[in-house]
Formats: sequence, C-alpha cells, structure tokens
Amino acid sequence: MGSNCPAPDFIMVLDGNYARFLRLGIKTLNHFHPDSRVFLYDVSPSPSIELQEIAGGYPGVDYRYWPEEKWLRNDWIETLDFSYFFPGIANCFKYISRLFRHRVFGTMKEGWVVDKDEFLRKIRRSVSIWMQKAPCCAESLERSDRDIILLDADAFVWNPLDSVFLKDFDVGLTMRRLDDIRIGIDGGVRCAEPVPYHAINAGAMFFRNNDRSLDFVRLWIEKMSVTRYFLVEQTALALLVLEADESAFTAYERGIRIETDRAPIAVRLLPCEKYNNFYIGDDLSFTPDSVYVAHFKGYLHRQAYFSSLSNLVEQRLSSMT
Repeated sequence: MGSNCPAPDFIMVLDGNYARFLRLGIKTLNHFHPDSRVFLYDVSPSPSIELQEIAGGYPGVDYRYWPEEKWLRNDWIETLDFSYFFPGIANCFKYISRLFRHRVFGTMKEGWVVDKDEFLRKIRRSVSIWMQKAPCCAESLERSDRDIILLDADAFVWNPLDSVFLKDFDVGLTMRRLDDIRIGIDGGVRCAEPVPYHAINAGAMFFRNNDRSLDFVRLWIEKMSVTRYFLVEQTALALLVLEADESAFTAYERGIRIETDRAPIAVRLLPCEKYNNFYIGDDLSFTPDSVYVAHFKGYLHRQAYFSSLSNLVEQRLSSMT
C-alpha cells in the first residue's frame, strides 16, 4: 500500500495529558514511516518530562517546547462562560441532576461536569491548545524540506500515508460523512451566528511543502482570530473552504480554489472515513485495510477503553510484520 513518493514528515501538538496516546501513536507512525521526522510541540504549562522521555526513544522525533508566551490567541475564548455550553433547560437540568447526585450520593462518572470553574478552565485551555496547530504547522513547514502531515496525538497512522501526496492539492483537509455535515446555528451551545460546525475535522491535515501551504496557514490564523465558535480551529478551516466555494461540502475529493494576492491555493476535501476515521464504535471496530488514519477521539479517551486500544495497536503492528 506504499508508493514511490518521498516519506512525509509529521507534526503533533499536545500536552502531557496525551502522553499515553503518544506512546501508542508514535509506535504506529514509526512502524509505517521510520524515516520521517516528527515535530513534537509540547504545550504543557511547563516542559513535560514524560513527553521528553517518549521523544527520546525515537531518533526521528524532534521535541520542542511551545511556551504560552508564543501562543496564538483569540480573546473571545476568555469570555466563554458556563451558559455558553449549557444554554438550554435540558442541559441545565442535566448539570443540576449530576451535581446533586455527586454531592449527596458521591456519584461521579467520567466526563461529568460538577465544578463550573474547573470545567471552564479546562475547556478554555483546550480551545487555546487547538489553535496552536497553525503556528506550529507554519514553523514546521519552514523547518522541513518534505511534505507534512499534522496529526492529533490520538490519531494513529494505520497504513502508509505517502501515497496521499499523489493527489493534486496544496492542502488536504478531511471532511465528515456528508449526512453529518451541519451548517447553521448549533443548538447545543449559545451560538449567535450560523457556522459550518460539523464539516471539517482537524485531527489529520496534509500540507504540500510550498509557499501556497504557508499562505493557507496564514489565512487559517487570521480566520481563527475572528471565529466565534468554541471549536475554533476546525470551524475556521470550514469557513475558509465554504467562503471559497459554497458547494464545497456536497462531495468528496472536490478541488477548492482559494484566491490570494500571490497564487491560488488548491485545497482538496478528503473523506474522514479513509484519511481521519473517527467513526469508531465502543468495540473499536473498523475496516483497517481501508483506513490510513484511525482517530480514537472523544469518549474513547475514557480509561475503560485504553487497554483495548493498546491491544488493538499491538495486533495491528503484529499483523503488518
């Protein structure tokens, strides 16, 4: 399933909370792309000893600490309050019910919100971390002489990825299932303006190493600075694409042309199910030979799934030897 294309380099932006996922994901990445460099950006509050230790185990991993004074910012994020995420009666009732059960009966399930301040602190920080993908990507494109793939720490290489760059694009973005795509007001949060809030997933992105990709990242940074939706980085991507082509999200493999002052940027929309598959159920089942990137996101982060995920990774690597 490989190709004659040069191996790409990779970018990961994460903090120490994702170290256990990095331990698994770096194994699969190194297996399929042993000659690639991995630009690992640590956005922890202070340099993570665990991330440095993992990076030190692989000669191709280039660890770099990314301190908060270098962070890309969107001041709107700091205005997010609890009512933004719990805007309706049903959501408020859910929170009150869980808070009551926690305080009275000591009941606590993974993922429950019972401390408003801690919830807001974590989510504001998470949103800010997601935004750092763009400046880290720009720096990596300048540090590398290869095409580059940006991966979330929980997005694992499942098949060789070099052949993706046989396609015609400067930037490759992954798009959700067509019947999942939503453009409008997201009723799950206090959203005042319509946005494409379920369209692009930013867990895997593909960049040709050229000036047009750098121009795209600059546009991405500009768009994030004015985006008023908590999934800032991927909503900004979707807005860039939709503004360039109002029919962008009607089919896969569409070639989108984003005009700039210098040269047009070619963006290709790739199917998530093949290039960034997060459609993975409780049993962790999917068809491995048709998936390039398996993205174990969201509820699969719970501790109950982690041993199964570890076994799945080992089975995948064993099957490929």
